[in-house]
Amino acid sequence: MEKIYSRETLATYRMLLSAQMQRLRFGLKDAYRREESQIRDQLSQARTTDEITHASRMALEHLGIGGVNVYRFNRDSNYFKSMEREALQGTSRYDTARLIAPGEKSHFIASGLEILVVDRLKFDGFSDTDRTQAEIDLESDLIKYFGDDYAKVFADRTAVLQEALRYNLYIRYPGYDKYDMVIMANHHVKNAQRVKAGIPPLPIFQSEYQAAVVLETLKSLQPSITSELIKAELMRIDRLQLLRAGTAHDLHMALDQIRDHRELFEMLLTNLPAQFMRNEKNSYVHRSSIMLFDDDEGALRIVAARNLNDSLMRSTVIKPGEGIAGEVFRTGKPILETDTKSSELFVDRDDSSKVAKGSFMSVPIKFEDHTFGVLNVRSNHPHAFKPADLQHLETLASILASKMRLTSLMTMDGLTKVLYQRRWGVERLNSMFEEAKKHNHAMTFIIFDADHFKRINDTYSHGAGDSVLIGIASAIHRFILAHKDMYRDHVEIRWGGEELVIGLLGVSRKKAEELANQLREEIKQQKFTFFGEEITVTASAGIAVYPIHGPNVESLANNADKALYSAKHKSRDRVIVYDPNDPEMKEIALP
Repeated sequence: MEKIYSRETLATYRMLLSAQMQRLRFGLKDAYRREESQIRDQLSQARTTDEITHASRMALEHLGIGGVNVYRFNRDSNYFKSMEREALQGTSRYDTARLIAPGEKSHFIASGLEILVVDRLKFDGFSDTDRTQAEIDLESDLIKYFGDDYAKVFADRTAVLQEALRYNLYIRYPGYDKYDMVIMANHHVKNAQRVKAGIPPLPIFQSEYQAAVVLETLKSLQPSITSELIKAELMRIDRLQLLRAGTAHDLHMALDQIRDHRELFEMLLTNLPAQFMRNEKNSYVHRSSIMLFDDDEGALRIVAARNLNDSLMRSTVIKPGEGIAGEVFRTGKPILETDTKSSELFVDRDDSSKVAKGSFMSVPIKFEDHTFGVLNVRSNHPHAFKPADLQHLETLASILASKMRLTSLMTMDGLTKVLYQRRWGVERLNSMFEEAKKHNHAMTFIIFDADHFKRINDTYSHGAGDSVLIGIASAIHRFILAHKDMYRDHVEIRWGGEELVIGLLGVSRKKAEELANQLREEIKQQKFTFFGEEITVTASAGIAVYPIHGPNVESLANNADKALYSAKHKSRDRVIVYDPNDPEMKEIALP
């Protein structure tokens, strides 16, 4: 029998139900207020952009909104870049910087709104272009979560699939300078799993009342998050400026401690990543290199690099005006490419499809009117570098150039211009020797001496002798550079008088003898003309190799010298390797 209630009873029930709903609403609002208080506490403890980003994502999850992606938006370039994403969702399509296309994201950005809930099936407020892009995005998401053939597999449930992915929540926090933080939240991952399991999808909000309270809470939090973002960015800039000033100071101070260009190069490239940080842990710098101009080749070659394989370092030869580095060297002016994919200097290569996305800076290593080479920095991220970054790189390159100029004057032989003075050359030899011992590499010491040099001086003058030494030194320099693939490191030294030394790291006894004989033949090919007479000059060489011919640089030098004396004694114009069992070498008494 159906129970009949009086009007008074129904009215009483309605009043009780209304009161109950009111208590639930007050309870819900009170719960969100407590959550908001906790979120503010977390934000007050955050010191970096990453910590604020994480706190903001957690805030939405505490408010019942999952599937959060956090982006950094550049108002100047309209580029989105993912800062943090929900682990379940995997790689975001905005993991690297991307220009936003028309659609819900661009609609939200263009609208100037701070919070927007988008129903992608209704496209409220969208232009025709936005609507078309939103439909493409929805289709893309359907394929992403349910597969290419979703329309067949879920033929009877297409409406349910669309319902699962129709809502997105966008929140904007204006940040420092031209950057905003944008959060996109939805239940897409969870809803895809629910639909596949036959469970109805979840809406973003369980009720209109919950939606109103959550949006009110988010608006209340916006000023705090914006304020913390600005403070964190200003602190980051202060730290970066201090770090960059310290690096410049360290480079200046290196002059008193470092005489070798290579050590300066290593110091600079090692410290570069920390100068251009993407976040607290990762740098924008993925590769860097220093290229110097070789007068003999008339081209730039890589002399030091980070994250660049050895074969590419040896094979890269760039003429002035070629590519970015060549253009920077030719003009003496820096170049910043914020997007290598769209750069003419990159795309003009034979196969533009192989050009990797990213950013690139190249600055001249220049002292007054002389350009030594270029300093290059590469990032895998488009729009990673700004004009201020280029200016800082210029500062470092100018310091490097001044050090190179000064150390060149101090360490290079004044006559040949391409060989080290003996004092600094020995330092390089000792450094290479330590590397050989540490990594169990061979190290070769070759000493060349011009044959009948005194006769040239006496017959044609000391000026003629100087010309011969310069010619032999240039031949050595060209030869060694042309055979870079044969050794790990090298040094060329004016040892004294007409004696010229080559140190080669990672070259065996047999290979050293082959190279020395090739070089001896090249020296003999040179022609010198004095007082109308054309002459040919020959040279002899002695070789000693670590570890078989000595435990240190001094012993290698003595034994190579003994081998040289033997070559001179036997007929000149020949190469001899030190042999401890040769009785003739044992009897040689060095002066």
